[in-house]
Amino acid sequence: MYGIFQLSWAILFFFALKDIQQNLAIINAAIITGALVVVFLVVYQFVGVKSGWYLLLGAALLLSYTVLLFLCKPKPAQP
Repeated sequence: MYGIFQLSWAILFFFALKDIQQNLAIINAAIITGALVVVFLVVYQFVGVKSGWYLLLGAALLLSYTVLLFLCKPKPAQP
């Protein structure tokens, strides 16, 4: 599950790098998707099956990656 998620992000970012200003939607979608996956993992840990610390560690790593992506996102072009 995690390998497909990371591979899809890598492919989307590869296409986004060709023209960053026109492909900000891809970057925004990755930020939203990353945040939603973090929320799901944390809720699953506390409501669902207690699967151990590695699920929360994965959520923390994904959250840090999503926050860095949000902070380093390029600004939209001014008309």
